[in-house]
Amino acid sequence: MSGEKNEENEKYLNMIPEDDRGDVIMVRMILKSVTEFLKEAKEPIEELLKTLGASLDGSKIGQDVAKFYKSLIEAGIPEDMAKQMTTDYFQKRVEAANILSSLTKILGTRRGKYMLSNIEKVIEKEEEEEE
Repeated sequence: MSGEKNEENEKYLNMIPEDDRGDVIMVRMILKSVTEFLKEAKEPIEELLKTLGASLDGSKIGQDVAKFYKSLIEAGIPEDMAKQMTTDYFQKRVEAANILSSLTKILGTRRGKYMLSNIEKVIEKEEEEEE
């Protein structure tokens, strides 16, 4: 089967003008490098998303906001200013949660073949097709 793929690759390579073949080979090498990078990056990205997700948990945000307010008051910040700063802090945390949700969707963690947990399978399939 590998021989058939090589013959098919040669057939397509022969269809490309000789001056452009080097570019085609270069693009294939770049894509192979990107594929290898994605394999290596999969686990750290998953860990980062888990860590961010945990830090954006509702009860955790509530505790952090309360600690933030308390520390402002203890530092001598006037109460009205501490309330405004705490409100701003809470809004930023909610925005971060929304961004994480969007990032998760962009990365496709909820969409079919591009789920992070399945990315290795997708990469392996791409490599098989390449051979």
